[in-house]
Amino acid sequence: MKRWLVLCALWSIPGAIQAISLYSVYSIKGDHSLSLWVALAWRIPEWQVWALATPLILYAARRWPITRAPWKSVPIHFVVASVIAFVDVAVYFWLGRGFGQMPFTTAPFFEFVPIIC
Repeated sequence: MKRWLVLCALWSIPGAIQAISLYSVYSIKGDHSLSLWVALAWRIPEWQVWALATPLILYAARRWPITRAPWKSVPIHFVVASVIAFVDVAVYFWLGRGFGQMPFTTAPFFEFVPIIC
């Protein structure tokens, strides 16, 4: 349990940095439609996807090392990374929509995905 808390705390750091950056950009532009708390609630959960994925990433690295038979292991790593990235984008999109941020409120999800990827 302690490992999970540490892992989640560590992955919250880039989320907090992105949230503060996003809030700062909105503030500099004079747009006060995004509070710091909303920015944190939007950006930190996206990074928690990576916290949850860390054990899977480590397992894949141990089970299918790229140094040994890369023609077999690289496609597996590509699939794992693609699934994690898709979940990351989905969380980002749906939280953005939930918090009423543009363009998330108007763009359909599958039209939005290629913009991010």
